[in-house]
Amino acid sequence: MKILLAGEGPTELGGWFDEPPYRGDPPRLGVLVALLAHTGPAALTIVGAIIWKHIRKYRGGVRSAESRTVLGLALEASEAGADVLVFARDNDRDHRQEEIERGILEASERFPSLRIIGSAAVEDTEGWLLAIAGRLHSEAVPNSKAVVASELGLENTTQKAEFVKQMGLGGIPADARSLRRWIDRARAAFGPGGST
Repeated sequence: MKILLAGEGPTELGGWFDEPPYRGDPPRLGVLVALLAHTGPAALTIVGAIIWKHIRKYRGGVRSAESRTVLGLALEASEAGADVLVFARDNDRDHRQEEIERGILEASERFPSLRIIGSAAVEDTEGWLLAIAGRLHSEAVPNSKAVVASELGLENTTQKAEFVKQMGLGGIPADARSLRRWIDRARAAFGPGGST
């Protein structure tokens, strides 16, 4: 199964954030691939990765910038021959969540053969790490990056990805809605053959 990754930075993308001449072989693990290890089949092939700010926005129609970005990302995934598009975008208190959800809905209609696993991380990917650690109200934690460093001792991408791999997804509170939405989409995309 061919995957196209997209995210804002190294936390989500790991070594796929690096330009090809500087990318390790294999690229170091990021949070998205660590999450896929719990939700997808063992045989996944990453065909590429796109940094969020480099995504070409989809043209036409009256849409928000975030919705056009999701549509542009789906087009790039389709053109790359990917079966699955996997992304996360920090919400950052900018109310991007609704716009991203509209983009996912339209992308699913325009590209019906492409499976989409994506969500706005509320408020950011570090909030997801707190949820994985079992913390309630993780979506409302101010300055979650600092909290992840001080309380969980996770300061770099490798530590964050390894934490996801080691912790698993069994202790996520019900109020971590954006992460649960991402996981539900992953499980639906991969079906019963995926990991647990």
